[in-house]
Amino acid sequence: MFFLPVNAQEFDSMVQEGRTWYCQDIYPCDPHSVDPGYYEHDSAYYVIPRTYVLRGDTVIGENTYKKMYCDERYCCAMRQNGQKVFSVLDGKEEELLDYDFGMVKSMSLMRETITHERLSIENVDTVYVEGIARKCFMICDDNKMLADIWVEGIGSHEGPMARWRWGSTTPEHRMVSCMQGDKLLFSHPDFFQTLSVNPVFSRPRTSSIYDLQGRRLQGKPQKGVYIQDGKKYVMK
Repeated sequence: MFFLPVNAQEFDSMVQEGRTWYCQDIYPCDPHSVDPGYYEHDSAYYVIPRTYVLRGDTVIGENTYKKMYCDERYCCAMRQNGQKVFSVLDGKEEELLDYDFGMVKSMSLMRETITHERLSIENVDTVYVEGIARKCFMICDDNKMLADIWVEGIGSHEGPMARWRWGSTTPEHRMVSCMQGDKLLFSHPDFFQTLSVNPVFSRPRTSSIYDLQGRRLQGKPQKGVYIQDGKKYVMK
């Protein structure tokens, strides 16, 4: 019998000072945005890199939050209480529940759009990365189509903010890497590395190479840090 060694770990809060997510907004064509981007020629998509970082505290009502910045622009305040992650968007007063990492299979949540589409936890699995086991949540719509993937301590495969609330289809969003200081915690291929054999959701790792800002590279750089197959490499 084969046993996978899973290290015990202390609770890893998603909301920590300095936690950084490198993400991408993906468009089918140039959106003529004021933010600089580039064409990913292999997929023929236009990509705008995004950097989200938690930095500094703020008090709203009776709660203390970490301030979330997107490309140095303040976008929301975020806090975590146990397994639940909450946010208050810039210019708003209402606190929203972004994630509940204590949910179990078959529990449902409501996509907050005009149609009030109901989503459900299709499966709760485990991903094992760098000696750490984390719960992974596969979230589907009424047609059993994959709507989102959550990983505790990391967030969504689309990024740290719960974009599933709004139901937007353009642009698509992709989390490339999540880091704490200089340590790579997670990268996009890791979302699909569940321990159980699941032909619907399991995907092989790709050999694409990215820099830490989520820009796809044509080859291994001669110097610096790059990500390949979910691992960080340093070329000196």
